[in-house]
Amino acid sequence: MNIEEAVKARIAALNTAAGDRIYREIIEEEPTLPAIAISRSGGAPSARESSGAGLIHSARITVGIVGWTQAAVMPVAQQLAPSPAARAAGAPIGLDGWRTEQGDPVILSCLLRSQLEQPEIDGDHTLRVVLQDYEIKFR
Repeated sequence: MNIEEAVKARIAALNTAAGDRIYREIIEEEPTLPAIAISRSGGAPSARESSGAGLIHSARITVGIVGWTQAAVMPVAQQLAPSPAARAAGAPIGLDGWRTEQGDPVILSCLLRSQLEQPEIDGDHTLRVVLQDYEIKFR
């Protein structure tokens, strides 16, 4: 499984309001919203472990959450990256802070680097979009 598929599977497991509407790069035409698009924007092998166990890879993944209203997209964004207060109250780890001990790939760290909210004009409608950029280290 590649890193994009692993991120898609992790988001699906979080059971957000977007459900299984998680797409690679482009959201299908006339989708039910909210929906999520993920894309890899960079990354390459970054370091070899001193034990020689393998390369640690790095990827930048952008997660775009799209909906008709801010009230539809923000709960999904908060599930993917819960605030420190939400975590202290027991919110499960979403993507931000995600790690795995085993699997393919093994996720060593996944950190939210930025979040941007923006409207997007679609004909006569204004969509709400939240873009979250994650840096992921994996093996």
